[in-house]
Amino acid sequence: MQNETPPSPREVFTGLVSTPDEVDVLAAGLWIAAEHVPGLDVGAYRRRYAHLAELAASALEREPHGSLVERLRFLNRFFQVEQRFQGDMQDYYDPQNSFLSAVLDRRRGIPISLAVVYEFVARRCGVDVGGVNFPGHFLLDCRGESGEQALVDPFHFRLLTLAQARELFHSYAGEQAEFSKEMLRRATSRQVLRRMLTNLKHIYLQRSDFVAALDCVERLLLLAPDAWDEIRDRGLIYARLQLFGPARQDLQNYLRHMPEAQMAPEIGRILTEIAGKNTAVH
Repeated sequence: MQNETPPSPREVFTGLVSTPDEVDVLAAGLWIAAEHVPGLDVGAYRRRYAHLAELAASALEREPHGSLVERLRFLNRFFQVEQRFQGDMQDYYDPQNSFLSAVLDRRRGIPISLAVVYEFVARRCGVDVGGVNFPGHFLLDCRGESGEQALVDPFHFRLLTLAQARELFHSYAGEQAEFSKEMLRRATSRQVLRRMLTNLKHIYLQRSDFVAALDCVERLLLLAPDAWDEIRDRGLIYARLQLFGPARQDLQNYLRHMPEAQMAPEIGRILTEIAGKNTAVH
């Protein structure tokens, strides 16, 4: 009997995000990478990440740290000094920085990819850590058993005070923007994956790699099927790929549901252009 064809990365990703439960972000992130890196051995990378977490947990046991802040300082040193992870300030928008396989190989990433790695390792060390969908710069919310709470910037592996978080926000949004503690709420696993894929989509759009950008939008719609901005972007990408039938369908649906959107006039113009091209073909 012949072996069955193994599921594709997209099929595995779909299975992971199709349940109502929280998603394994590390696994889903590796399967995102696998769609862009043919032949990627996801199982091998999961084992390597598990080994990394075991190293941290063993070191923490040998050198006990009582308070939450002490344990976070240990983890920051573990990543930055012992394991040589760093935020990639030289080529921030390299797609490799969004692939969890490459982050492990290269020891470089962007805030959200490094946050996923940090959270995975920290939780294996018994530290309660969760992602924060902070504007402009993904953060980590960390909590201790006695009610302690702290913020970590995973790009620089440093603890942040509330005042520093406010300063960071204003550096992205401007001094007049209003800061709120609500910005520091933990993100769900689906929100983390949406941010990862949105970052990657924008990187590919900037590079005019519309096929790869379409892959990102399709996975975003698996996470949020009624995300009309993504349906709009899928239609725009279809148009760039000269797939005018699907482009027209998506853009018309977008206008039906979002007639007052800021981009509505531009979408209408593009639909007129598409109609002209279809007429020219016939």
